[in-house]
Amino acid sequence: MKPPFPRLFLALWPDKATCDALTIWQSALSGRKVPPENLHMTLVFLGAQPPNRIHELARLIASSLPPFSIHLALDKQGYFTRSKIAWAGTDSPPENPLQTLPGADNLPAG
Repeated sequence: MKPPFPRLFLALWPDKATCDALTIWQSALSGRKVPPENLHMTLVFLGAQPPNRIHELARLIASSLPPFSIHLALDKQGYFTRSKIAWAGTDSPPENPLQTLPGADNLPAG
């Protein structure tokens, strides 16, 4: 059953070199392949949000969070059995990657 509202999240989009490396990595794995343009690392899950809040949330996020870069070691991997997609992550994430950014306290909890 489809959720009644879209499930939203904030994510990091990898640079080209990281995206290329992840595309090669997943090509050796079984399961569904994620197209390179959809590869991302979820930072914060905002949960199901009513469609009428999407523009408000996008405006709030764009005005609250400046562009930033972060370096993470992708040293952990797993597999989502339900969606049949492999994932790569880090064993050493920042405690809260958004906590130190200006305006992060204005974001909705998920």
